[in-house]
Amino acid sequence: MPEDRFEDLGKPDERSAADKLADLDERDPEPDDPRRRKQAAPEAARPGGRYMWVVGVATLILITVVLVHQLQSGTGTFIKGPKVGTQLPEFAAPLVDGPNKDANVVPRSSDSDVTKACDVRVPGSLNICDRWDKPVVISFLFLRGAKCEPQFDRLERVRRRYGDRVNVIGVFFERDLGRVRDVVKKHDWRFPLVVDRDGAVTNLYAVGGCPTTVFAARGGKVRDTRTGDLDERELNTLFGRIVR
Repeated sequence: MPEDRFEDLGKPDERSAADKLADLDERDPEPDDPRRRKQAAPEAARPGGRYMWVVGVATLILITVVLVHQLQSGTGTFIKGPKVGTQLPEFAAPLVDGPNKDANVVPRSSDSDVTKACDVRVPGSLNICDRWDKPVVISFLFLRGAKCEPQFDRLERVRRRYGDRVNVIGVFFERDLGRVRDVVKKHDWRFPLVVDRDGAVTNLYAVGGCPTTVFAARGGKVRDTRTGDLDERELNTLFGRIVR
């Protein structure tokens, strides 16, 4: 029997993410926390020189060429989100106050012996397959090169109007778990927040920037995907369409 990718963390905690993170930092500060800075090992020297510069430039050129080709050929669907009418891609990912692990994006259709995403059900993680019993809203947030927290604030306010009729999920594409937790502490987001530290979920959902928000009907069928900021009126309209 293949092992799950998430360790058992005990019974779920019903407090908000911000409250749980405050308690977590008291008990187990991040390695770069000032309270533990003296104990942290010095950062290893990074390789430098002309070779690394050439590699970096070559990588940038390759990415640019791929982007231009996809946009010109019409195959650049990775920046547009899931296609309307398709099923929400399957994933299980660690919650912001859960383990510092990568998400599981192995679909049920895979022939692999690796545990399928829909089979991962342990405290400390969220399984999208368990959220299809209601309409679903998934919004993506990047912490580098973007300022998308206000979109999550608006999502929270609209979510409260709909109560438990809609499952709202936030996805942070960020490797630095400590940075994610610092952001969450500043807000009162009461919907589940997962960390996509290696970008697997972001890539699976064909997200190229934030804010990107996916709206799905009950059963997980995609109804709409919107990129860019949405005001509360727009969000309320889109929420209303998937709860009908």
